Amino acid sequence: MKQTSGPFSGTWVLPGGGIEADERIEDGTRRELREETGYDVDDLHAIALYQVRSVPPGRYDLVVFMFRGGEVAGDPRPETGSELRWVIPSELDAHPVMAVQLADLGAIMRDRAKLFGDLARAGIEMRRLF
Repeated sequence: MKQTSGPFSGTWVLPGGGIEADERIEDGTRRELREETGYDVDDLHAIALYQVRSVPPGRYDLVVFMFRGGEVAGDPRPETGSELRWVIPSELDAHPVMAVQLADLGAIMRDRAKLFGDLARAGIEMRRLF
């Protein structure tokens, strides 16, 4: 989906967003997916956790959970001002953060040095925590 706000506004990223007060991470993930894409998902399994922060520090510092979902249901409906597409991952000009995530999933093949060079040029530090 095309990000509409935040530090990666205007770029193609995986759906996601903030967790609300008293919201479980999985529930927030489902809510954000529904708000940004119109899709609902049943099964969620945490597969990675990243720290993503600006270089130099101070602009943003994010904790990003990545989940693998089961079957999706619903009709595609991007949020206002956004775009939504199903794509073959290797054909997408992915934001450097998304490229690292897709490479970690094995969905794209990219040289690790190039991935982290792209992050550095974008002013981003990214560490996989699990």
